[in-house]
Amino acid sequence: MYWTAAATSACCPKAAPVTTAAGATLMDMRCRRNNVPCGTTGATCSKAVTLRVTSGDADEAVALSSNTPLPKQENKRIKLRKAGIFTFLDVPTAGVTVQWDGGSRVYVLLDSAWRNRDHCVERPHRKQWASGTCGLLKQYPFSLCHSEVPVDGYLQRCTRDACACDAGGDCECACTALAAYGQACAARGVPVHWRTDKLCREYIYIIRRSYFRISLYIK
Repeated sequence: MYWTAAATSACCPKAAPVTTAAGATLMDMRCRRNNVPCGTTGATCSKAVTLRVTSGDADEAVALSSNTPLPKQENKRIKLRKAGIFTFLDVPTAGVTVQWDGGSRVYVLLDSAWRNRDHCVERPHRKQWASGTCGLLKQYPFSLCHSEVPVDGYLQRCTRDACACDAGGDCECACTALAAYGQACAARGVPVHWRTDKLCREYIYIIRRSYFRISLYIK
């Protein structure tokens, strides 16, 4: 089965488009978390989590709020369950679970099928673009951090992720990988100001596997 999606707005140099079967449809999953201040130091707590799954003309969403009973609704793709203090939103067909404690902890859990896949081997036509985009990690301003955080592992993961995103989310995947290195640098006291109007303007965490896309927006 082949899947595709419309191209997203430019946030980094775009890869060449991939032609897939006519009429194919991407299943798109988005998990949005809304935060509120819960401390004088600037700490935030989650007050609501919304998971939306879209496939073709079908759209399904589940919204959870703190201190609110679970919604009573029938869903085809999203399965809702409660265990202790945690609420689970399962998407069995994607092997994805969103777990929330009703407060500050939100987890996105992936099954073992997501592990150890070399997407550049599976999609050799994307290797050149992925290597060029992720090669930014070797350049300024990321180079300011190389002495504090080894870059090779991040470069490899970035390249694999960028190769995998071939259905309209290539920029988001690459930007997420670049942001991971930037975050590691900031944690070591080396803030890297790398975002520009042409490179990764949006703050998006995204995971992609084959025909699924899962985005966790943090506001």
